[in-house]
Amino acid sequence: SLFARRPLPRDVLEYAANDVSLLLVAYTKLELLIADQLSNVKQASDERACHAATSGGRRRVGVDVCNAHALASRELLEACRPDAMQACLPLEVSNDVEPLLSLLPDDIAETLSGRTLQLSDIILDKGRRPQAWCEGKRIFLGTKERRVHPEDIDAIVSQLGGFGTDNRAGLEAQLHRISAIRNRAEVIIGLTMRVGRHVNGNAAMISDLLFHHDGSLLFLGEPGSGKTTIVREVARLLAEMSNVLIVDTSNEIAGDGDVPHPCVGLARRLQVCSLDEQGSVMIEGVQNHTPEVMVIDEIGRPAEVEAARTCKQRGVRMI
Repeated sequence: SLFARRPLPRDVLEYAANDVSLLLVAYTKLELLIADQLSNVKQASDERACHAATSGGRRRVGVDVCNAHALASRELLEACRPDAMQACLPLEVSNDVEPLLSLLPDDIAETLSGRTLQLSDIILDKGRRPQAWCEGKRIFLGTKERRVHPEDIDAIVSQLGGFGTDNRAGLEAQLHRISAIRNRAEVIIGLTMRVGRHVNGNAAMISDLLFHHDGSLLFLGEPGSGKTTIVREVARLLAEMSNVLIVDTSNEIAGDGDVPHPCVGLARRLQVCSLDEQGSVMIEGVQNHTPEVMVIDEIGRPAEVEAARTCKQRGVRMI
C-alpha cells in the first residue's frame, strides 16, 4: 500500500500531518462533549481500529434504533449505548417442503429424503429423467431407467388449483410455486416445482433503508437469488407500523389461497388474476385501500412501470 513505502513521499507526509492536526482539533472538542463517556469511546475506537487492521479495512456497523435506525459504529454502540443497538437475531429458515413432495410419485420423492434443506427446484419433463437442484447442483431422481410419464404430470396437476395465464400454480397456504411447460396443443408436458421459503431476520441488513429512509426500494437479482424471500420479510416488518398492501403477481409473496401466509404478518394482499391486469390492480389498490406502502413481487412490463409511477406520485412508498 501507499503508506507501506519507505521513505514516504513528501505529499503523503503532508497529508498525514494535516490529517493528524484535524483529528487533534476534533478530539479536543469531542473530549468536552462526552467527558463521561470518553473512556468508552477510546475503547471502542481502539477495537474498531484493530478490527479494521485485521480484516482488510472492513468496518463493523450496527443499527441505532433510537436514531431512526441509522447505521453507526458497532463498537461505539456496544460500548456507550448497547440498548440502542438492534439485536442481531439468528436467521430462521422455514423448510416446509412436505406438501410439495407429497405431490410427487413415491419413488421420486424418496430420492430427496435428507436433501430438502438445500432443495430449490424439482424438474419433471415428459420422457426424460426427473431431476432436482440442490445447493446449485443437479441430481437425478429415481432409478436410471426412471422416466417422467404423462400420468405422473397429470397426477400432480390434478392436485393443484389450476394454472393462471402466466402458467403458474400454487398450493393452498403454501409459498411453493409450480410452473408448467406446454406443447403447441396447450397440453402440459413439463413442470418446474420451486420451493418457497420465508426467512425471518433476513431483512435486518437493510434496516436503515427500511426505517431510516422513506424512499422506494427496487430489488434486482437473477432468478433464485432470493428477491421474493427478502420482500416477504420486508412486507412483514413494514406492516408492523404502516398500512402495507401486497400486489401478488403469482401468489408467490403471500402464498396461494384466500388467506395470506403468516410470514407477511399484518400486510394485506391483492391477487392478480392475469398478468395483463397487474397495472390496473396496482392502481385499484391505491384508489380503494389507501396503502402507505405497496409491495410488488414482479415488475417489468411498461404498463406496470407506469402504474408504479402513478402510485408513487400519489404518495405511496413502493417496494
